[in-house]
Amino acid sequence: MRRAVSVSAELATIQRAVEGVLSLLDVEHLVAGLDAEAGRRVAAVLVLVWCRLRDLDRGVRGIVDPALLWAEHNAALEPQPGDEPDVLLKPMKR
Repeated sequence: MRRAVSVSAELATIQRAVEGVLSLLDVEHLVAGLDAEAGRRVAAVLVLVWCRLRDLDRGVRGIVDPALLWAEHNAALEPQPGDEPDVLLKPMKR
């Protein structure tokens, strides 16, 4: 039997993993010799990842307009021969 995958649940799992790393950085006070500046940089990147995952999840579920997520780096391109299919989030109709 084929089972469906919930994109929202998968995004939430990744978000929880990022939250776990952030809490480890806070609780352990930067383990394994990571200096404070490096720790702040790691935490900043993880916060960015967490926010993008949260926003993508909201766009997938129709809570926010995917147009708010658009940026040059994630612009959909015309498919080329041999490309794997992509999942596209289109702007909500106004």
